[in-house]
Amino acid sequence: MNKDIRDIISITLKLEGGLSDNENDKGGLTKFGISQSSYPNLNIRDLTLEQAYTIYERDFYNKNKIFEINSFAMRAFLFDTSVHSGPVAANKILQSAYNHYRGKDILAVDGVLGYGTISSINAVRSKDDVYDLFFSACIVRAMFLKGVSLNGNNKVFLSGWTNRLIKLRRLVFAAIDSQE
Repeated sequence: MNKDIRDIISITLKLEGGLSDNENDKGGLTKFGISQSSYPNLNIRDLTLEQAYTIYERDFYNKNKIFEINSFAMRAFLFDTSVHSGPVAANKILQSAYNHYRGKDILAVDGVLGYGTISSINAVRSKDDVYDLFFSACIVRAMFLKGVSLNGNNKVFLSGWTNRLIKLRRLVFAAIDSQE
């Protein structure tokens, strides 16, 4: 695993925490953000950190083609959103954010990380523009999470989800600043 992927996964791991078995969480027993409901044949309680890195690289980073996004900030955003809300929702959030950032509907919000989405996101190059797109993505994700919080017992998680976005922004841009 290269350093870039490890850094991105490390950011999400800082946001996910350790072992959790919250009765309101549909994922059930969860460790490092990896849930028993998603991996029913995996012993979640004994999951190691290295196993979590391997799962995240294989099942989220590589499978969802996140490596095709050029910007570290947008890769980190897309990865964390994929882990937190699933890849289709993450892609829709990114597509909506890009449309919001551009001020018009350019991308189809279809949940597919295809050529159009990848090339549009990769066309955002300057640091200021990446910051603006990232901020736009956080706004769209916050609105999405507000909607999710209205379902079932999810309302109890909204404050934590909002704090996660704030911490994500801080961690991503601290990582970028340390690379310069």
